[in-house]
Amino acid sequence: MSEDISAADISSHDVDRRSAVWPTILILVLASLPILVVVRTMAARLLYPFDLEWIEGHMLSMAARVAEGKALYARPQVDYIPAPYFPLYFFVTGGLVKIFGVKYWVGRLLSIACTVGIGTLIYRIVRRESGNSLVAYACVAVFVSSYGLTRTWFDLVRVDMLAVFLLVLAYDQARPDRGLLHAAIPGILLALSSLAKQNGILFYPGIALVYLLVDWRKAAVFTAAFAGLFGGFCAIYNAATDGWFWKYTFGLVQAVPMPVRLLTVHAKIFSNFPVAIFVVLAACFVLLSRRRFREFFGDKWLAFFGIAYVVSYYFRLPAGGARNALIPICVGAAIAAGTSLPHIVRSLNLKLLPTIGKAGLLWILAAALAVQVVAQAQWYKYARPTAEQTAAAHRLVDMLENLDGTYYMPSNVVPMKNSLWVHHMSWVDLAKVKWGRQELNRVRADFVKRKIPYFVTNKDRKVAAFLRQRVSDNYELKRRIPNSARVHAFSATKFTPWDILKRKDIP
Repeated sequence: MSEDISAADISSHDVDRRSAVWPTILILVLASLPILVVVRTMAARLLYPFDLEWIEGHMLSMAARVAEGKALYARPQVDYIPAPYFPLYFFVTGGLVKIFGVKYWVGRLLSIACTVGIGTLIYRIVRRESGNSLVAYACVAVFVSSYGLTRTWFDLVRVDMLAVFLLVLAYDQARPDRGLLHAAIPGILLALSSLAKQNGILFYPGIALVYLLVDWRKAAVFTAAFAGLFGGFCAIYNAATDGWFWKYTFGLVQAVPMPVRLLTVHAKIFSNFPVAIFVVLAACFVLLSRRRFREFFGDKWLAFFGIAYVVSYYFRLPAGGARNALIPICVGAAIAAGTSLPHIVRSLNLKLLPTIGKAGLLWILAAALAVQVVAQAQWYKYARPTAEQTAAAHRLVDMLENLDGTYYMPSNVVPMKNSLWVHHMSWVDLAKVKWGRQELNRVRADFVKRKIPYFVTNKDRKVAAFLRQRVSDNYELKRRIPNSARVHAFSATKFTPWDILKRKDIP
């Protein structure tokens, strides 16, 4: 009898193992599909010679200033006003620009490398916590699928992906089981993330609490490393720039208005991550209902998810809040969904698992991944410039390079030697604060004195109000230079026309 039972057990095990092949294949296909689509899209965009998003050129030009040894934060000038971001990204990109030249692909490749780094960290973290490589791969797919939700931000010349990569690395290195001095490592990484983008400061409590629950001395070492590097750099750098660093990075941010767009942002987040958020909420319910409070508050990835949700929600609220604000929750949902599964599994009736079987569990995972990927699915063909659009962009860039004299381009920025610019975002930001308006009056007067030969307009971006009359007075709005009327090029996922206007006093 015992031999018969053993044979039956072995036979049923073999059947279950064979039947698990198909859901495994389905999960691999579902997870690989968005990854392949995104890789194809990024490859098609890498060498595009113009802005994919309206501020890429601004970021690249700031990096070029670093490469040239010019001040990154200085008093507003007619040809330069910096964006209100911290400097680490520009330092790193500036070093690459010094080697490879002022090329869009340099900044994009850095963002792609950071995106790959984030995906790699997600895989390693979830596999370590869940013990399942398939679950880890599925969580990477959840992150990659959010490429469309963020308006294809993962490969742009922007500060975000470097900041988020360093942020996830900081949380990954927060290991309370390691020695006292090791606690300084996440502190340093979090400071670097914050020096790439200010939002990183808000993630400090998640790591601090994890250490505090284990050993207050480790929390102190982490805090000292973070505050020492971040605070020390800000104090020294602000003094070196005569206070302009602090004015741009915090003085302008404080002026952002906060309109009421509460439900739409929540709906966007929930509708794109239904399965991931359900898993996280289920894990929270399990931990709290069973009074496992220490485990709940000590879970750094639940803390990351919670902070990321608040940060993503808060910074998406302003009228100017872009989709890049959602990147932390995209990463947080992908990681927390995978690391929360062990909490849920430990609360299940283990007697049910043999009934469901490995194949049944995999089918459940496949169904959940299908729902998640479908909820996030946005096919990215619209984000890839066509051959015609690429040719138009080359034509526009060539025309700008060959202009006889300098040009002013306030809506987009092409980092060329004959380009004078103050980006539209800089005009808007400075106009919100008293000291900024005073500086703009001086810049506007200087703009009139400079008698810049050409002015480049963008249909989708209005000329700043306090500059509009000066443009109308000094430039021929109805007479464009030959062959420049309505030059169309791909930017910000749109087919956008530009006009190049001559000054009225130029023959």
